[in-house]
Amino acid sequence: MNPLYPTYDICGLETNKVSSELLNADRFQGYVRRNPHTHHVHKHSFYHMVYFTKGSGKHILDFETYPIGKGIIYFMRPDQVHKWILDEDADGYVVNFSPLFFEGLSI
Repeated sequence: MNPLYPTYDICGLETNKVSSELLNADRFQGYVRRNPHTHHVHKHSFYHMVYFTKGSGKHILDFETYPIGKGIIYFMRPDQVHKWILDEDADGYVVNFSPLFFEGLSI
């Protein structure tokens, strides 16, 4: 059975910075270029945080449209459906956390 929207796992991402099965971090522009499969509507099996330092566009998150701009942060939980519609100059930082990352933290 094919899912309506593909779900991507943290281990299947291409990143240039910090990368492990529990956490990865990168500049947003490079991350988007190296992961072209994420240009379409999709979901993640991990937590996904993006901080925009420049640019504009739209973020469609669970079928609602939100703006992209300098200083905006998005934090998504696993299984949310989303898509980026970006201007070419959109950039910032992306950090992905496996659910297991949080389980390993001692409080």
